Amino acid sequence: MPDAKAIIHINNDTIDADVINMSLEGILCDITCTKSYNDLLNSTHITVIFPLQFDNMQIKILWCKLLRVNVFRWNEVYFPKCTPEHMRVVWQIIKISDEDREKFEEICRKIQKEHKNIDEIKKH
Repeated sequence: MPDAKAIIHINNDTIDADVINMSLEGILCDITCTKSYNDLLNSTHITVIFPLQFDNMQIKILWCKLLRVNVFRWNEVYFPKCTPEHMRVVWQIIKISDEDREKFEEICRKIQKEHKNIDEIKKH
């Protein structure tokens, strides 16, 4: 999902993330931030904003449950109580509205069409 962004809503705060991959079942995000991530363990909701090529379409509320966190870099300022600084996080999508499902399926169709066109160009 090049250039797609996610806004992770946790309690009264938000965390920005890059969307690496997404399906109707889950979403993988890349997060670089120095905020505390303890609240990631709670169920949350996510807003996804797609790039200009998809008319900045938004999926407003994906209700999600955290599945996996991989930490790539730690913020050691408060050692030994380090906080994650760069992570890849996977959420399972628990609930998506019918309207947002249709938006996402439309985006998937556009992506498939683009890849098909690219593959045809490579053949020639």
